[in-house]
Amino acid sequence: MFYATDYFNRGSEFSMTAFNAGQHSSVYPNAPAGMFYYGDPGVPRAFTSNKLANFSPRVGLVWNPHGNGRDTLRVGGAFSTTPRSLVLPASGV
Repeated sequence: MFYATDYFNRGSEFSMTAFNAGQHSSVYPNAPAGMFYYGDPGVPRAFTSNKLANFSPRVGLVWNPHGNGRDTLRVGGAFSTTPRSLVLPASGV
């Protein structure tokens, strides 16, 4: 619907619950536990979850105060849809 469909069947998902239970993919049995691919039950044929709630705008601004291209002020921002379960363990919080 909103996100691109993976026409090459590369979509994958990770489940910490499945990892802890030692579950493996039926498509790629040698893949690490908890890693599932398109063809496994519940894995969509997309690069990401196709939900309107995953709307994540980005904003960027560049200003050249003198107009000569030598001095620039750059500002950027983003809203990430990365799950907290992936971010918090890496940050040590």
